[in-house]
Amino acid sequence: MGITFQQVQKYERGANRIAATTLNKVADLFGVSILYFLEDGSGEVPSEEAPLRPKSADLAMTKRGQRLLRYFAASPDKVQNAVFRLLQATGSDEAEIDD
Repeated sequence: MGITFQQVQKYERGANRIAATTLNKVADLFGVSILYFLEDGSGEVPSEEAPLRPKSADLAMTKRGQRLLRYFAASPDKVQNAVFRLLQATGSDEAEIDD
């Protein structure tokens, strides 16, 4: 991966934050989604998810982003769909990845 074991130790101790790109490399190495590392320890991740862009991964690395993901995941499908449509309507003009 191109990082020293000392750097890995700093990540483990929490002395350094792991960059989203590095976390993505680790996720690829283990064949899991980047969200695997952000779950509540269950390691369960939806099997069909769109790959995260760096900006999205940066948000997911914040406490606010993690809370947002937890609340969204715990919401009923009807609420998730409504929130998705709202964000889609107010978001950028980027092409959809899934649906």
